[in-house]
Order: sequence, then C-alpha cells, then structure tokens
Amino acid sequence: MIILVRGLEIADTSGPAAAQNSGSALKADAVNTAVDSSDKEANQVLLQQANEHADAGHAQAAMSCARELLARAEQAQDLAMCAEAMLCLACCELRLLGKFAKAVDLAQRAALLFQRAQHVNGEGRALATQAIAASRLGYYEVAVDSALLAVKVSAAEQPSRDQVMAYHALGIAMYSGKCFVEASNAYQQAIYLAERCEPPLNAFELHTDLASTESVRYMVERNGGGARLSLDMLEVQINRCHQLLAAASSGNPIATASHTNNLLILALAHTHLLTWRLRFREAAEALQHFKRMQESLQRPWMKAAVHWAQAELAMVKGQLGEAQHWARQTVAVAAEHEHEGLLAVGYQLLSYACELAGDTLGALSALRQLALREQLARAHSLKGRVDLIDRQVELRRQTQQLQRLESDTRLYQRLAMEDGLTGLANRRQFESSLAEWLNMLPTPGASLCLAMIDVNRFKQINDSFSHHVGDEVLRRIAGLLRKHTREPDLPARLAGDEFVIVLRGADELACRQVCARLQQAVRLHDWSALAAGLQVSISVGLAVASIGDTVEALMLRSDEKMYADKRASA
Repeated sequence: MIILVRGLEIADTSGPAAAQNSGSALKADAVNTAVDSSDKEANQVLLQQANEHADAGHAQAAMSCARELLARAEQAQDLAMCAEAMLCLACCELRLLGKFAKAVDLAQRAALLFQRAQHVNGEGRALATQAIAASRLGYYEVAVDSALLAVKVSAAEQPSRDQVMAYHALGIAMYSGKCFVEASNAYQQAIYLAERCEPPLNAFELHTDLASTESVRYMVERNGGGARLSLDMLEVQINRCHQLLAAASSGNPIATASHTNNLLILALAHTHLLTWRLRFREAAEALQHFKRMQESLQRPWMKAAVHWAQAELAMVKGQLGEAQHWARQTVAVAAEHEHEGLLAVGYQLLSYACELAGDTLGALSALRQLALREQLARAHSLKGRVDLIDRQVELRRQTQQLQRLESDTRLYQRLAMEDGLTGLANRRQFESSLAEWLNMLPTPGASLCLAMIDVNRFKQINDSFSHHVGDEVLRRIAGLLRKHTREPDLPARLAGDEFVIVLRGADELACRQVCARLQQAVRLHDWSALAAGLQVSISVGLAVASIGDTVEALMLRSDEKMYADKRASA
C-alpha cells in the first residue's frame, strides 16, 4: 500500500507493492519544499481556525478547514503543513467522531511526514495521538510503543506541550492495559510538566483522565472481589477538575479537540462517585445531566459510557436484571464503535451483575467473550507492531537512499560547474558568477577586475611535446592560478588554453600586481621537469569593471588588453 498525499508518497511496507514504489517516495522527498511566505502565513491562519473549531467541538467545520489546508500544503509540497493538517484530521476522528482506526492511520501518516520534514516536535505530537487512538482500539502494545517513542522524541531541557502530550499518551496507554499505577505516574509527570510550561498549560484534561483511571480501577477491584479502593482519590480529582474549570475555562488546552470530551469524562466520573457513595437521588440527576450532554455533543461512542453509568446505578440499587440489560447495551454500543476499553467495561459489568444474580454460567460466558475479544485485539496489536517496525526499517532505507541521491545530485551540480581537466570553475560557473557580481557593483566595497589569460604558443607545445604534456601544462597553470588568488576571487578555464580570474574587492593597482606575480610564477616554474626544453609563458589582459557593464563587454575589454600584452611580448 502507498500512503498518498497528493504529489507526495510515503511507502508503507504492509503490501507487496511497497518495494517497487519506494523510488516514487524518494522523488517526492527530493522536491523543493520552499513555500512563499504569504502562503505560509495563510496556511497558519487556516490551521489555527481548524484547531479552534476542533477545540469547540465543531467536527465538520474543523475538518473542512483541515482538508482545505491539506490541499494547499500538497500543492506547495509543504511536508510539515501536510502533516499538521493530517494531525488535525486525526484529532477530529479520535475525539469528535470516534473513528479510532482512521485516527490511527492519519496520525501514523502525520508522524511519518513530520519525520520526513525533520519536524521533531510535530512527530512527537503525532505519535502521542496515534498512541491514544490505538489504546481505544485495544492495541495496547502499539499504544505503549508509540507513547514511549513520543516521550523519547519530545525529550528536551525545557518543559513543552509535546512532552506533556507524550506523557499523557503514555498514561492512557497504561490505563487501557489496566496498569493503573504506571498510568497514574505518567499522568502526574504530565501535570508536573504542564504547570512548568511557558505559559502553563491547562491540566484539566489530565485530571479528568486521572479521575477516569480511578473509576475503572475501583470497578476492576470491586469486580475482582479484592479489597475496595477508597473513593477519596476519585473525589480529589473531580474537585480539582471543577476548580480548573472555574479558574480557566478551556484556555490553553493540551490536545486539539479534547475539551468537550473532557467535560463528558468529568460528568461520567462525577456520576460514578455519587453512585458508589450511594447518593441515589443526586446520582440519578447527574446521570440525566451526563446523558443530555452526550446527546447534545453527539459523541455516539460515549453512549456506551452512559449505559455503563446506568448499569452501575441499577446495580447499587439491587436491580440486577436492569444492570445486566445496561451492561449488554454498553457492550453493543462499544463494539459498534470499536472502543475496546468501554467494551471490556461492559463485559466485566455483565459478568459481575450475573455473578451477583447467581447466574454463574452467564458470568463465565461474559468473561469468555471478553477474553476472545482481547485475544483478537492483541493479534491486531502485534500485527500493528510488526507493521510499525517494517515502516521504520523502510523509512531508514529510504532515508539512506535519499542521502545518497542528494550526495550524487551535489556531485553532479559541482561537475556541471567545474572544468574536467583542471578542476577550476568552467565557463558556465564563471559567467553566472560574474553576472551576479556585476549587478552588485553599486554596493560599497564591491569593486571588480577581470584578468583574461592565454598560454603563449600553446599549439606549438602540443605539436612539439604531445597533447599529454599540453594537458599537464594546463593543469599546472591552474594550480598556479589557485596559489596566487584569494578566497573571494574566482579562477576559471574558459576553453583550450584560455583562463580568466575574477578579482574581487581589490583596486586596479593590486590586481595588476597579482597579474604580474602570476606571469612571473609561470615563467619561473620548473617546466623542464615535465619535458626537457619546455618553456611556458602567459599573456594577461586586465580590465576594471564599471557600473552597467555586461559580462560580454567586460570580457571584450579584457580580451583586447590580453592580445595587446601578447603582441608586446612577441
């Protein structure tokens, strides 16, 4: 399979066609990603609008902006902005629409694009989003792997939103795997970092997830028949959430599109607390409030959470038949939306309610169905880990291939501007550079002279000593040109025995002295070591550039003076 962003391709090794498509991916990476500054500014505004809509819970408006941004970024070949658009879409699918498989796919693609763009912070955010979406699907191994990678990628000396998101994702991954202590530790680390960011981040989301963790931990311990945990920590987290709501509303949230979901999670946790405290009237009112919120915000998968609350309230009232009914409804809704966490809650509730009612077979059947479901989810998770490793290996291979391609490109570019015999600049580079420098002449300190050089009687050297010796003469003269010029100067070979030197930032007298020293160096060179009786000299013509000069005009004046020098030395 090839993950496509229009004009860009990312190889995915999950299909047999991956190998033959890797070349296309490399071509996509080699494109020039420079984007006009005005387009970048417009794209940033569009991204901000998409995220604001998502934070407000307006899924369609957010996704419309994100898709428009994606189209613009694709056209501009802007990898990082394509990734931002995909990540926004992933957040909408995850938190607003409950399409967890789509969210995993989009977040994974965003992470790869961020990696290609060498955008480390973005890659960490995408990996964190992928981890949370994978947790919802029950892909615990993939979730933990992605979250730990996000933690490593986002590591920095100063606390940042990316670090907070990474530890938050790790907490969710651990919580989904029922590793409650580890989950709590990760959440606490995220809270610690959030409070030390500049400006501080609103930790409301982290405290709601801590409350959710306490709720599930209480249920698991109760259903397992062990000593019940105190509800005090759950109450502490709920109170902290209400304090943050009163103080900061939804300002500066941690993750895109998270706030409205957090309100639902808080309402669920509050309903559970009142239920387990046996405050039936208040619990019933809280349940109705939670149900209205779920219907208003249109989070269909959260209907399973409403049924969970209904089952808990029926159970503490001793209405076990009704509790079983709502537990089955929890399973049905969670299965429809592939929310494995709520599905597991539903099966555990059903098993516990059946056990309390004396229906041992019903309790065992629910546990068997849960075990089967978890086994299937684990198989998907393990396959996801294999795919993830395959993609990383393929990405590494493509990166190495791209580096070789870029190295070859630089070599070809250098060769295209270099004389093959002497290694000096060739005529193409000379004319290009001279034209650029002539345009700079009004700039103070940008004085420029051109020395035209011709090897005297070079045809006789070839005829008398061989073309091999003639080539070596040209190479040695090129070496002397390098030796007698400075860093800002440009020595070049035009063709045959014709050379030039562009002398920059020096006055005419200094340039004439350079030319005289060069003529003397050529004349005094030990040419007899190359061939007995060989003598070599050069003629040089120097012209000073004027404002408005063209390459052709300056070369013509320099050439005329070179021939005058040749006639004088004949």
